[in-house]
Amino acid sequence: MKLIFISVFPILALSACGQADRDAKLKQLPGYQAASANCVQCHALPYPPDHPAVAWASIVTRMESMIRNTGRPLPDQASHDAIVQYFEAGAKL
Repeated sequence: MKLIFISVFPILALSACGQADRDAKLKQLPGYQAASANCVQCHALPYPPDHPAVAWASIVTRMESMIRNTGRPLPDQASHDAIVQYFEAGAKL
């Protein structure tokens, strides 16, 4: 049992380091602030690599229709574009 733990632990540690690096890169992408400010009105900020880049434009549009139904403020066009660009770029990291 110790041998399994000893051999798996370095793999998990390296995986966590890669995740931390990716998270840091995501926060530096253009559009992060707009996405963070708008998406968290309803839920936690989505993780861009969870969907392919080509899917994000329709996901953002769908979320905006949900926002519209709740009466919360919608992002302006520049913010919308920045949010989509953030998720598309983040999906490719």
